[in-house]
Amino acid sequence: MIVGASEEVWLETVDRVFLARVDTGATTSSLSAQDITVFERDGDKWVRFTLAHDSVEEALEVESPLVRYVRIKQASAAKPERRPVVALTLRLGPLTEKAEFTLTDRSEMEFPVLLGREFLQDIVVVDIARDRIQASPARRNGGEAR
Repeated sequence: MIVGASEEVWLETVDRVFLARVDTGATTSSLSAQDITVFERDGDKWVRFTLAHDSVEEALEVESPLVRYVRIKQASAAKPERRPVVALTLRLGPLTEKAEFTLTDRSEMEFPVLLGREFLQDIVVVDIARDRIQASPARRNGGEAR
């Protein structure tokens, strides 16, 4: 499957479509999250967060099992940042897959979702000269994406 530098993706947990940046330079995928809280449910660790971004019409509260934590080292930061990771089902074009996302505030970034190479490898070829090659994914309720 060929994807462009940006694509629309559907996230099952909130039944919404978001514009995602496709970034082969990033190891992990990332999701714009604020008010991140880790809590326990039935003996397991879960995370609650608000999916919020300028491009999102309304802030959406999400709860998901905590998969793990990762340390992210960015060139602009002096020390690594510890981020929680959740696994969410997404749809990109005809492909529906579970993907792991680190949670971080992306409100200063252009895209609320970033797709990293752990998700992209062995699945897609990226044509950075193009955008939105794949058809916009349908929402669960059958409504138009966007």
